[in-house]
Amino acid sequence: MRPELFDFSEGLPVKMFSGYVGKYPYHWHDTMEIVQVRKGSVNMVIGDEKIQLKENDIALVNVNELHCISQSENNETLIIQISGEFFRNLFPDNKYLYIYCCSAYFEGELPQRYNELKEHVARLVLAVNGDRLQPGYSASIKNNLTELLVHVTYNFDFLRWGYGTEAFDEKLVQRLRKIINCLGSKFELNPSLKDIAEELDISLYHLSHDIKEKFGSTFLNMLYYSRCEHAAKLLLGTKKGDRYFVGMRVF
Repeated sequence: MRPELFDFSEGLPVKMFSGYVGKYPYHWHDTMEIVQVRKGSVNMVIGDEKIQLKENDIALVNVNELHCISQSENNETLIIQISGEFFRNLFPDNKYLYIYCCSAYFEGELPQRYNELKEHVARLVLAVNGDRLQPGYSASIKNNLTELLVHVTYNFDFLRWGYGTEAFDEKLVQRLRKIINCLGSKFELNPSLKDIAEELDISLYHLSHDIKEKFGSTFLNMLYYSRCEHAAKLLLGTKKGDRYFVGMRVF
């Protein structure tokens, strides 16, 4: 399976589908995907997390994040695909931004944040379903989409909030961004936490403690997850046998 492609040649950075969503195998695409169940339920796997979305639940899939629909009942589901290029152009300094957004887990603790997200989605749907012949049709969609993404990138930024409800100190957020940028730019070099600590001029203990405390996982576990996802994409994206990958430095 290759990455799923979406055509945004009409000049709009967003596409929408509303209707029944059935079982769909693992895939990924250069778009951010918003899934909102309007009726029934949908079971998804996003990354390594199994999620059941029920009526009015909403979840977000990051650009190029592995996901699938493992099971679904009679449902009516809204799916929004947002151009990865539009997203990157909007936030050029956040190349490795990771959004963690799933109302099935956190809406009870963060109702206002999710209510505002759903309001942004409703306004975007209204704009897309507007009169295409009206002046400002395209501008209205892009403005609403920008407002939605600004809300999402601050309120659901994993490096800013982790799994919690209190934002991290801004100094720590910037440090975490540097770590992610370092990992992303040196993916094939298999960097150690010690290497990164030295590059950022931070003590190894302090850096390790910050990661474990804020995210509940060790650096190695997070690195292994990233590499497993990379390996899964390689396997899904080729017809070659697994022997082809034996000599590759994925881990």
